[in-house]
Amino acid sequence: MARTIVLPYEINDKVTNLAAKLQEEVCGVLLYTQHQELCPVEYLFITGAGKVNQVSTLPTRLAVLNEFYKLVPAMKYVEFHTHSAGTIRDCGEYYARNFSGQDQQMMLERFSDDPAYLHLLFTPVKKILASCDDSQATVIKAWSNYRKRSREIGTALNLIAQEMEIDISQLPVMQIR
Repeated sequence: MARTIVLPYEINDKVTNLAAKLQEEVCGVLLYTQHQELCPVEYLFITGAGKVNQVSTLPTRLAVLNEFYKLVPAMKYVEFHTHSAGTIRDCGEYYARNFSGQDQQMMLERFSDDPAYLHLLFTPVKKILASCDDSQATVIKAWSNYRKRSREIGTALNLIAQEMEIDISQLPVMQIR
């Protein structure tokens, strides 16, 4: 079933700005609760950062996310990563509009394991959604309860992190500098 990933402009702008302003690449998940074919993104959780071809998820942030999924099994996600201004400068304009060969290989492996897998690439100039079906991504102004849901999810993630004695207050980007 083709899905429509509905991105609030705030999340779209935040990730696009990270891609435009940082030298490093960033990865993470966009959390959503699916309503038939509609998948309104409710929260952005950055899981890692790194240099070109070296972006990795921080195990501590992944541990918090996995605990969250145990508590809220209806929550689904779109994995994402950026091709940053630094990547495009160092590797070429091709990466401003395309997945890398390494990205494509990783996604083929993920699709063979999970046909429902979704991956979104953000660059300073474009978004590209990869899926096994005809899913698409669209950007809208936030719906009526977006900010409330985002706060609830953020609070839950922070409580989980505190219980695990993990600090998620700093973005991983700050930890690689």
